[in-house]
Amino acid sequence: QELSEAEQSIKLAKLHLANVKAEKSSLKDSLSGLNENIILREKQTLEAMNKDENLANELATLLAEDEVALSEQNKQHQQIENLETKLTADLKKAVREIQNHHRHVRLLKASQHGVKPKYNTHGLKGTLRGLNESLNNIKQRQLNNSYLDDAEDEVENSLSSKSIDDQLRLAGIKTGKHDARAVLERLNANKPP
Repeated sequence: QELSEAEQSIKLAKLHLANVKAEKSSLKDSLSGLNENIILREKQTLEAMNKDENLANELATLLAEDEVALSEQNKQHQQIENLETKLTADLKKAVREIQNHHRHVRLLKASQHGVKPKYNTHGLKGTLRGLNESLNNIKQRQLNNSYLDDAEDEVENSLSSKSIDDQLRLAGIKTGKHDARAVLERLNANKPP
């Protein structure tokens, strides 16, 4: 029964990993779209600087907001990649442990039915103890995964743009939003002669 519970935990961990991978793919698509949008906004702003200063200022404001969003999404993408790597490693380790436990269970069943295995069975009590300890470790990891889910929600909330903007405003730091002048100055500096 403990092995079937562990296998169920593996299925849940695989589902969690699949959700993380899906979120990573979605975020990657969003980053790509945002990059394309920034390139287009820069071209539009450069062109508008020669024709309509108000339009250039409005476009520069949008560009500044997109650049802040791009930075935040890049950080989030890196965190998701790190999480994916850790979950994959943990899952592989758990699968190997369960396979090892299955081998031990088959050995125990063989010894109960009077079948003599081809190798030494003096350490069966130690093996059983190890099996129980490993299953307890798997249960602890499952609990840790539950904590991880809660922590991910907390991280997600702390990474939301409202939270960051509010913290920056309270600290008296410009958020980069509506900082059109800085974008215009940067584009003017990079503008071909």
